[in-house]
Amino acid sequence: MEIDLITIKAPQFSITQVKNTFLKISKTATGPDEIPFWVWKENADVFAPVMTKIWNESLSTSTWPTSWKIAHIDPLPKLENPKEY
Repeated sequence: MEIDLITIKAPQFSITQVKNTFLKISKTATGPDEIPFWVWKENADVFAPVMTKIWNESLSTSTWPTSWKIAHIDPLPKLENPKEY
């Protein structure tokens, strides 16, 4: 049996798109890298070219840096009465 595979080209992001995304970062908790949001925002010109290259290469090869596969999750209980929390 022969299977036809459809090849889909991964989208490529521009440095401008990545930079604009950094500039829109809101005040949220840091990720596993513990880099505060303001560092990304204030250094968008420096980080954008590097991150664009990594992101586009990852999309093209379907491989991701191991450190990007880590997340910190803080589960919150769902209570019937939020005042009890």
